[in-house]
Amino acid sequence: SGKTIGKEISKDDLATHAVKEIVAMPKSDRSKRAAMGLQIFERSACTKCHTTATTTTLLAPSLKGVAAQKVEYLIESILYPSRIIKTGWEVELIELKSGRTLTGLVKDDGKHLRVLNLDKDERILKTDIDSRRLSKISVMPEGQHATLSRREFVDLIAYLQTLK
Repeated sequence: SGKTIGKEISKDDLATHAVKEIVAMPKSDRSKRAAMGLQIFERSACTKCHTTATTTTLLAPSLKGVAAQKVEYLIESILYPSRIIKTGWEVELIELKSGRTLTGLVKDDGKHLRVLNLDKDERILKTDIDSRRLSKISVMPEGQHATLSRREFVDLIAYLQTLK
């Protein structure tokens, strides 16, 4: 299945490999590799949160226009999702007066806040909140690359480069 056998490749080595592969990729191969990347995007967890249309979802920004980003940024965003968190997509830690703690993306909803994460969408009264603070951890989980071979990872990047 093309998975790395034996020694697992480090994130930095994968990033270096992917940049080299993308730069060296012949134009004639790009559309075929991007088509494979689309399949990887759709079968991986990407579509659970991301859309490639103009609208964003509640959990993640749209990837439309992401092709304008440098290839290194695309790679880093997948390998290290918490390194650069796009403005408006910061995770918050909310402590309730009851002692309960919630973590997720927060949307203002009048007298309530909606706290969203990958498996929950909770509404809480603002008056029940004891404290709120930003987290340095992205809602996008670490390790998304771990289920992909090096070729599949490069194909995924090639696909992202088509999203104008």
